Amino acid sequence: MVYVMQGASNEKKEKQSIEGQLLGAITRAQSQFVQSRDARVVFDGMLDALLTLTDSEYGFIGEVFYEEDGTPFLKTHAITNIAWNEETQRLYDENAEQGLEFRNMDTLFGNVIVTGEVVIANKPAEDRRRGGVPRGHPPLNAFLGLPFFHRDKLIGMVGIANRAAGYDQLLVDSLQPFLTTCTNIILGVRAQKSQAAVQKSLSESEARGRAILDNAIDAIITIDQTGRIESCNRAAGQIFGYGTNELVSMNVSSLMPREHGDQHDKYLQSFLRSGRGKIIGVGRELTACRRDGEEFPIELTVNEIKLEGRQLFVGMLRDISDRKANEAQRSQLTEELTKRVDELNRLNEENALLSALGSYLQACVSKEEAYDVLLAHVRVLFANESGALYSLSEAANAECVLSWGAEKDLLSHPVQKQDCWAMRRGVVHETSDASAALRCRHYNGIGAGDQFCIPVMTQNGPIGLLTLHVPASDEGEKPALQVAHNLSLMSGIADRLGPALSGIELRDRLHEDSIRDPLTKLYNRRFMDESLHRELLRAGRSNSPVSLIMVDLDKFKAINDEYGHDVGDEVLTVVAQHLGRAIREEDIVYRFGGEEFVIVLPGASLDVARERAQEACRAIRALRIETDKGPLHITLSAGVATFPEHGANQEQLIVQADRALYLAKQSGRDRIELATVAEVS
Repeated sequence: MVYVMQGASNEKKEKQSIEGQLLGAITRAQSQFVQSRDARVVFDGMLDALLTLTDSEYGFIGEVFYEEDGTPFLKTHAITNIAWNEETQRLYDENAEQGLEFRNMDTLFGNVIVTGEVVIANKPAEDRRRGGVPRGHPPLNAFLGLPFFHRDKLIGMVGIANRAAGYDQLLVDSLQPFLTTCTNIILGVRAQKSQAAVQKSLSESEARGRAILDNAIDAIITIDQTGRIESCNRAAGQIFGYGTNELVSMNVSSLMPREHGDQHDKYLQSFLRSGRGKIIGVGRELTACRRDGEEFPIELTVNEIKLEGRQLFVGMLRDISDRKANEAQRSQLTEELTKRVDELNRLNEENALLSALGSYLQACVSKEEAYDVLLAHVRVLFANESGALYSLSEAANAECVLSWGAEKDLLSHPVQKQDCWAMRRGVVHETSDASAALRCRHYNGIGAGDQFCIPVMTQNGPIGLLTLHVPASDEGEKPALQVAHNLSLMSGIADRLGPALSGIELRDRLHEDSIRDPLTKLYNRRFMDESLHRELLRAGRSNSPVSLIMVDLDKFKAINDEYGHDVGDEVLTVVAQHLGRAIREEDIVYRFGGEEFVIVLPGASLDVARERAQEACRAIRALRIETDKGPLHITLSAGVATFPEHGANQEQLIVQADRALYLAKQSGRDRIELATVAEVS
């Protein structure tokens, strides 16, 4: 019994030793990934550390991908150079940086991918799961394959070999933090490659940044479900006597008198349980506490928001100490209070318009709709002022997309970057008559008054410019508060406009990606099904023909087999480009699937379509693609069908074109066949 306990103790110490050393390697890898974002360098370092810690000779860290038919394959992020001849060394040199791909699953590592289970093979030569090794491959005396997952989905594996003592479950358990780190880094790599997927923490930070109006007069504080402050604006720090960074991570109850703070925590937990609250969405007056302990009254409005599955609360508060102090003199200040109420009503109306503007902008499906929504709101918010919205071009110059007010014609001309301080500095720029020397030159010709230039920002930088001209009035110089209010209001509009336009651009890009073939950049079959259906409906109404050419590359499988898939992909890309050049401007080429393409020719008769098909075949026949094995010549076979002769709908038309293509293939290839009316079923 003593020996058993001693053995268990040694195993525990060995596990703790490995875990302790791994912790240092993992910490370095995570830090390096955060700093450099270079996954290859990080994984190389992690693999070196893993081999050293486990006393293994060689190994790899790889990510699992899937073919279109669901077949898995492995692509390495880090792999030991075990090349055993010139050919394998060349393969390693050419592909190690971007990752080697392994598709044979009848191997020990393939068993890990197929089953999703750990593989321990301390006698690989006798293991029934073995697939053997190539001639000349270094000895494989022991193997350990470890899968790692994200939400129960296999995303990668680690393989190491030739540990002198072999591999066991104790080592597997010790390496779990390492696998978790591999998962996190691969998820980070995937997030980098997907433009539409940004890291959650960055997304939340940017979303909060857009929600906080740093130039707002009121304090804005965002808290999480525990009451911890996640973000705030400068006004909050000024009101409570803290620096902005000091407030972040404090519990919001620290800004309240003790008795109110205790009640706040209970109220928050009650709301999270029941979903019912008395102050959510409703303004009320409360007592707050400054850093020096002074209690003061505030006006608070709290709204609930949900951001990527998280529940947050945004509070907008105003210090109303002065208003409360003056209530005792209400009778003497009736006129002043009346003016204040009017101002508050105006602000409420403006806030309501801003809220409506944001709601409408988020519902827009195109930039043109967004421009119409913006124009409708700014004409109300700035009925006596003039302004414009400019869209930034790649050259950082700005084209006017809308303008309003008495000076709209003067504001509608393009703005050059060197003529606008806001565009050059990337920040809001405001001028008045008193500082005319810093007035932007694009306001030349416009009368006296205040001018505002506000960049429209997204997480990727500026995409537009909002301008406002407030004419000089007979009342003299405008109060600074009014100037700040105009600037705050315009900034609020810009803060809502930027994310909305960015979202529209993102949706447009995602839609474009969904209807484009990633290799050839042609429209894909999904988009063809939608557009061909509409084209046939249009042709039916106008009693005009629509022709369809179905094209297939001759002996494409042989090209792949002899020259490799890289050459095959190049052939598909080159053919797609030349097909696009061989047709009319109104015709469209689609990648139908594999080596098949479809050309839709609106308004083209069967004879015209045949001529187009012949031109396409001649163009492809003349191609010469240079390869390592010499020049490669390509030919096409094509089938042509015309609506309505060969089909009353797209399904029939495709079938007839496909039959004609099949006949062209059967008749010797490199030829064109026409569908016949007699074949229509």
